[in-house]
Amino acid sequence: RGTLAADREWLNAQPHEDWWLTSGDGLQLHALCVRAGGNAPWAVLCHGYTGQASGMAEYARRFYDAGFSLLLPDARGHGQSEGRYIGMGWPERRDIAAWVQRVTAENGAPDIVLMGVSMGAATVMMTAGEPLPPNVRAIVEDCGYSSVKEEMAHEARYLFRMPYFPLVSAASLICRLRAGYTFGEASSVKQLKRCERPILFIHGGSDTFVPFAMLDQVYAAAPQPKEKLQIEGAGHAESCFVDPKRYWGAVFGFIGRYMD
Repeated sequence: RGTLAADREWLNAQPHEDWWLTSGDGLQLHALCVRAGGNAPWAVLCHGYTGQASGMAEYARRFYDAGFSLLLPDARGHGQSEGRYIGMGWPERRDIAAWVQRVTAENGAPDIVLMGVSMGAATVMMTAGEPLPPNVRAIVEDCGYSSVKEEMAHEARYLFRMPYFPLVSAASLICRLRAGYTFGEASSVKQLKRCERPILFIHGGSDTFVPFAMLDQVYAAAPQPKEKLQIEGAGHAESCFVDPKRYWGAVFGFIGRYMD
């Protein structure tokens, strides 16, 4: 396959639609839509922190080549979507649920797969605990964190050599005042306990940004059916590049078992 630049070129060359949605708290949210035609299933692909829709080009191309229509949302505060604050997946869970409802309503309830990477992975795990229509068939998360609190504590400790208290706990309080939630509330683990969809968990064995140990935490939280995939030697968000054959074989093998 080509480079990420080539995949972005491919994505830019596809006929596409710009979709807009007003979030529950009044933000104008944007997503890129690429249709495969006919009664194709849909993949809703969620990017990571500071990314945007086009950053999911590699994933988009794989799903499109497999016959999927694509919806690539810009998370709030990213790309063309409004938002003063990045929610780290928590407010975004309701945004993704709203995008799912729109895809469902406008396209005759097609099969839908949710997939996200890094913050996008946390987003789809958090979305998994929300009410979703039955045509959402499966979820794939790649290197998502167990909770915003645990991820912030990890980053403070290992990247900045700072204790959680008082700096990160103060940041959590500021987040509550400005964005409406605390870091502790924003938990993938808590949401996964309410998950009613098959979910595939992926993590790079050499990921130090979102610790590899978080894979077992999120996997344990979800009910069956579920699977997990570890890609040895892969750092953060690198699994699909380190071993693409195994990675995509696992992704499409997993979701294929739950599609109509």
